[in-house]
Amino acid sequence: MRVRWFVAGFLALLVGAALWHRTRHAGQPQPATLTLYGFSSLETVMQDAVLPAFQRRWQQQTGATVQFITTFAGSGQIIDRILREVPVEVAILASEMDADRLVSNGVVPGPVWKQLPHRGVVSASPIVIVVPRGNPKQIRDLGDLSRPQTRVLLPDPRTSGAGEWSILAVHGAAREPGGAQRTAQWLARRFQDAGALPASAREAHRQFDQLGADATLTYEAEASRRHGRLGDHEVLYPSHTVLSEHIVVRIDRNIELDKKELVDALIDFLWSPPAQGLLVEYGFRAAETRRDPHPAGTEIFTLADLGGSRRAKQIIDQVLK
Repeated sequence: MRVRWFVAGFLALLVGAALWHRTRHAGQPQPATLTLYGFSSLETVMQDAVLPAFQRRWQQQTGATVQFITTFAGSGQIIDRILREVPVEVAILASEMDADRLVSNGVVPGPVWKQLPHRGVVSASPIVIVVPRGNPKQIRDLGDLSRPQTRVLLPDPRTSGAGEWSILAVHGAAREPGGAQRTAQWLARRFQDAGALPASAREAHRQFDQLGADATLTYEAEASRRHGRLGDHEVLYPSHTVLSEHIVVRIDRNIELDKKELVDALIDFLWSPPAQGLLVEYGFRAAETRRDPHPAGTEIFTLADLGGSRRAKQIIDQVLK
């Protein structure tokens, strides 16, 4: 009998505790979850600054919390995962060329990013040259990279947005007659002879440190971050270089109706002064001022100057064929 009463009392205690817990937490909204993918060089600023700032703002405005599922990798890797129907709701891509791939594969119905502020460009970064401290090979411009016995480490353009931008930087800077063709031939040899290439701009920097290369090309934001932290590199601005422009794409087919307001709020926040200020603090150029004056003697060109994203992709494909 005592055992029976003990069991009954214990069960009643459990039920009471469950009811108390349910009552205590009734009315408290459960955290919403958003999935965001981005190219590798965005990882630090997004994880450490922009997304936490949005989480604080959302909680202040709504009383609710939001959690993020994020992946940052080479831009080509990000696109491949989205094409495998990973339920990504927001993507920040290294270029409009990547966004075009989402259109051509039916992930989004068209260039939906152009309806966003600044036609979808949330940040920008020119491509620069990084050399070891002291610049032992006396590299001054992009044309110097093709000199004999110069070890140039480039990220793989098949997986890395920085790799694609590097091709465009070198191509666009070859202004003399026949220069573009010679440049394409040199780049083609680089990618054919290099063996395994780094999959992203961030991985290229790691290997640059390890392999002791003479130069690498990367985003100004990535170079500034590494240069400031390690102090054993120099950042060089070519006489001509390309401005990489980074695109936000909202993937509506993956957004449930009850998350629409949250996604809208996040996208609006990315162009807000606080978020843009954080991007600048971490070395990126703000969307509003990305075309502002650059270092003296450096001429900046864009995808539009090359004939648009489709023409730029043709240039890259010609190098890689």
